[in-house]
Parts: sequence; C-alpha cells; structure tokens
Amino acid sequence: MTKARSWTWALAGVLAAAAGACDERAKDESRGGGGAGGSATGCPAGLAQCDGRCVSLELDPASCGGCGIACAPDEACSAGKCSFACPDGSTNCGGECVDTENDPANCGGCGHVCSSSEVCSLGHCGSHCEGGTANCGGLCVHTTTDPAHCGGCNSACDGGEGCCNGKCVDFGADPDNCGGCGHTCPHTTTPCYMGEVCSAGQCGLTCSGGTCHCGNKCVDTMLDPVNCGGCGVACQQPGQICQDGMCK
Repeated sequence: MTKARSWTWALAGVLAAAAGACDERAKDESRGGGGAGGSATGCPAGLAQCDGRCVSLELDPASCGGCGIACAPDEACSAGKCSFACPDGSTNCGGECVDTENDPANCGGCGHVCSSSEVCSLGHCGSHCEGGTANCGGLCVHTTTDPAHCGGCNSACDGGEGCCNGKCVDFGADPDNCGGCGHTCPHTTTPCYMGEVCSAGQCGLTCSGGTCHCGNKCVDTMLDPVNCGGCGVACQQPGQICQDGMCK
C-alpha cells in the first residue's frame, strides 16, 4: 500500500507540472509570444489573435471585423462584414469567402486541399505559380489587381481601396476607376475638373457650361469670389469681386 500510494503521488505531481506548463504556454500565446516570422501578436502579418487562434478578421465568420463577431450560419464574411453572398470572384466555402483560384485549402473548389509543398495557382495544385501570378507567402496572387499585394507582396491598400494596374485606388471617389478598375466617369481636367464626379462608387453631378467641380458643387471660377481662378482661391480684400478669374 505504501509503494502504491507513493506512485500515485508521483504521478499526480507529473500531471500537475504538465498542466502548469500548458497554462504558461497558453498565457504566452495569449500575450502574442509567437514564433519566428510572427507579428507582435504572435500571428503572421494580416492576421489577428482571437481566443488563442490566428484568424483573418476580413474572412473568418466567427470573428468577422473583430474578435467574437460571428456571422449567422447562412452568412459569409467578406471584407470584415457578414453577408449572404460572396463578392464576384470569390466562393462561399464553409462560411468563408475564398478565391478558389489561389486558396490552397480550397483549390479549384471547396475542400480541395493542396499538399504542404504545393501552391494553388489558377485553381490547380502545383509546385509554382503560373499565369503571371507571384508567390506571396504561399499564395499565388496577381499583384496588378490584388488589394492585399498591390504592386508587390505585402504592399496592401487601405480598407475600401481597390488595386488597378498595381496601384491602390479609391473606388468610391476615383473618377477614372469609379466602382471598379477602368470604370471612368466622363470628365476633363482642362482648364479645371469638369464633367461627372465619382461619389460612393457611382458617377454623377455633371458640371457643365464652363463650371468647375469644387468641393461638392459646380462653380464658375471666372466669377466666384470664393473660388476665383481655381477651387479654394478666395478674394481676400473687402469689396473685391472675381472677374475673368482674377480678384479685382
């Protein structure tokens, strides 16, 4: 009985020590003590740590836009927002909007996983990226159109921006790329901005008759004392008027 009791106590001590080590490791992970290549949170760049897991707040339906913000079972997470449908070019795989053209976990279709030595390129698992795509962290991407790698790997556009020809653009306000790459609002910049403007990704507010777009309205810079000769050029002296684009 004495030997059995001693063995039991020894086993209990080993288990307690192991549990303590696990607790310390969990605490270290929660503090962001990641391994080599990790960020300050212990997660790779572009990922956030939520409940001990490295997740994409842009795509994870359990943490969509923030840790613990869960989408409904029939929703997917795209660009940090829950939605019922994935945007063009992506597929709903298990509640995540993914690009089956380059996702090694869903290569060519949901659930088709590439091996650890392969990349997913153009929907096929292989040893290298094809079709003019670049290998960015194991993903084959088009650096001319991918907002997360615009112009090069790890060169990400700001939220809401798109990538056109390797440059970040504001789809909501860029008249040359209004709502998408190459969607141009009819306009000219000579002698000033005249024509349609881009607002919330839609072309509208036509400035015509020689008026220029200044702020959110069309003005005649030849006569407007607040925009005399150009937007924001105000006549400073009392009693001055704007004539032929000059304060007099």
